[in-house]
Amino acid sequence: EGSTALENGTKYLILDLGGGTVDVTVHEINAEGALQEVHRATGGCWGGATVDDEFRQLIAHVFGGNVLEQACRRYPNEVLDLFLEFEMKKRTFESNQTASVPLKCPVCLFETYKEINGATIQENFGTSSDSAKDLVEFKRDKIIIFATTFKRLFENSISQIIHHVNGLLHTAPVTGVTTILMV
Repeated sequence: EGSTALENGTKYLILDLGGGTVDVTVHEINAEGALQEVHRATGGCWGGATVDDEFRQLIAHVFGGNVLEQACRRYPNEVLDLFLEFEMKKRTFESNQTASVPLKCPVCLFETYKEINGATIQENFGTSSDSAKDLVEFKRDKIIIFATTFKRLFENSISQIIHHVNGLLHTAPVTGVTTILMV
């Protein structure tokens, strides 16, 4: 018989990373090999949707909240395409990545920006003292998100998860956890 990673007496933590919520449960394998819940599911709204919210705030910061709001109202499918492409890039982004992340930017954002501001975003962007030029750049129909900016989109979610798990690991009866299963 081969040995298993989780032997009798092992306490393990299940870190369930969902889209909306992150749930944390702790189980122990008792002497008879049966599972026993040591700590009920706890957690918070720190899942993938938190990262999506950070991206939405970035786009609102770059184009202006009123531009994004109007584009969403008038061209919801075009804006949705941007968020779907972001979703794909979010899943493949590596924390040590240094390459910028290009996203096809919907024409409606460029048009709505010009309509509201009387100039193209590219015209205003180059001359602007706005901090947005340190976060992204534009190339033709693409918004290029710098790797450092893209990484920051995950920080709020990650720090909340770490804070919660760290707190749990230092409270009885959770102490003694030797394994974390991430799903």
